[in-house]
Amino acid sequence: MTDKQVVIVKTGIANIGSVVSGLDRQGYTSRVIEGGEEVLTAKHVIVPGVGHFSQAMHHIREHNLEGPILERIKRGLPTLFVCVGLQILGATSEEGDFLAKGLGLVQAPVHKFPPTVRVPQQGWNRVSPSAGMKFVVEGYAYYSNSFAFQEFPADQGWNIAHSYHGVPFIAAFEKGPVLACQFHPELSGEWGQALLARWLSLSPSIAASDWATSSLTIRANLPSASSYPEKQGVTRRIIPCLDVKNGMVVKGIQFQNLKESGIPSERAASIAASDWATSSLTIRANLPSASSYPEKQGVTRRIIPCLDVKNGMVVKGIQFQNLKESGIPSERAALYQSQGGDEIVILDVSATIETRKTRYDTVQSVRNVLSIPLTVGGGVTSVSDAQALLMAGADKVAVNSAAVKEPALLTAMATAFGRQCVVVAIDAVQTGPQKWEVVVRAGKEKTGIDVVAWAKQAVHLGAGEVLLTSWDRDGTKSGYDLELLLAVSKEVNVPVIASGGAASEDHLADGLAHGADAVLAASIFHYEEYTPQQLKQGLKARGLPIRI
Repeated sequence: MTDKQVVIVKTGIANIGSVVSGLDRQGYTSRVIEGGEEVLTAKHVIVPGVGHFSQAMHHIREHNLEGPILERIKRGLPTLFVCVGLQILGATSEEGDFLAKGLGLVQAPVHKFPPTVRVPQQGWNRVSPSAGMKFVVEGYAYYSNSFAFQEFPADQGWNIAHSYHGVPFIAAFEKGPVLACQFHPELSGEWGQALLARWLSLSPSIAASDWATSSLTIRANLPSASSYPEKQGVTRRIIPCLDVKNGMVVKGIQFQNLKESGIPSERAASIAASDWATSSLTIRANLPSASSYPEKQGVTRRIIPCLDVKNGMVVKGIQFQNLKESGIPSERAALYQSQGGDEIVILDVSATIETRKTRYDTVQSVRNVLSIPLTVGGGVTSVSDAQALLMAGADKVAVNSAAVKEPALLTAMATAFGRQCVVVAIDAVQTGPQKWEVVVRAGKEKTGIDVVAWAKQAVHLGAGEVLLTSWDRDGTKSGYDLELLLAVSKEVNVPVIASGGAASEDHLADGLAHGADAVLAASIFHYEEYTPQQLKQGLKARGLPIRI
């Protein structure tokens, strides 16, 4: 193995294509392994993850990785944990099996974000590092997560960075050469690439020395036993109990005449957020209070250029008719990233109609030039189709016609990859006042299904984001269907992307004002009427939270 090779430890299904591409831009090769002694012998190791906590832990234990990963950290060897890779270092997680157990390096739980914000968190958020961090600096990073550390031990020598999404949460923590990021550095543009460069440049010998120093400093600065008050020591604990039946909190007398008393995760979260937990959280979580964050700080609104692709070329028309070629996908994607695009969407507009899969070579070529998120849709009919796209370089997979035909596909994908990877694409035609019908197969088939009802069902089944296209307005430059946007966004608690009809800054601002978390456009970028950065500057001047 060369000094310029990084070992990527597989923890189930992840966006490994994006990680490999990020390393390639740093001049490093990579090797993906599922286990073995290389976890301990490699110079640099990355433990990525975009999927499900319980499945990641199952994979780690099945391949006997638990001991080697913890030993590597103990030895102070350069190791990077990303997203779910960070979460598995915790004691427990609310994701999956009830209080699923992690590696326990960090004695803190991983909680779901509160229901007051969109979940998953999809987009760019500001990272605020503590003093002394080597790798993480102030800036915007890309997140795709439903769960996070919302408290953290203050006595283990870690330097922490934090962000805000309804509550303060841990953005990253580092000690010596070990760095754990809740965000995705490989998808965080130039800021993320610079972070990777800093981590890759750290030599193991210096890193191990720093690790030992910080650890010994903590253990050495302890008062003598005689200096403690007589009764100081471990405190007595007050422990709320949740009796659960059929997934609901219940209460009765001697387990008779049981009455439902709420949802377990909501009850637990309300207890943790109350005065009850104040003393515990103050001790354990060096995080600012929620009131200390600016009113509009949190995940930013996103501007998303869309590449409709047919036969390996970008195309554009009206309602997918009279299509005209508009460039090579990889060249367009690289241009839009350089112009400030927050992520890229590729839709293979003829894959479903021609009953074929999206061309993986197109996805790979686009991923090779991108360091921002990539969503891909078109022709996805199974979990294996979605997995192949993730391996090729997609970070999220959009599914439309196949999900309408077989809604359980959404659940299967969410179970395999985590809902943050699953986008339900909905094409809508208006049939009357406040009424819209789902159409499939590139608008060629009506389904009789109500759009708002389908959006709610899709989210319930596992979709982590809604790509909502007004078929009536697609390519017309008449602006988004604002009534449609408002109707859907009010009924779901996941991010909604507005699509279909955007032609100006006013159109984008209107979409964001009517419930959209992100706005997608194509023609105005392809025909060079605007750049993403021009639109973002205008929207920021209007007071919207935008990453510039």
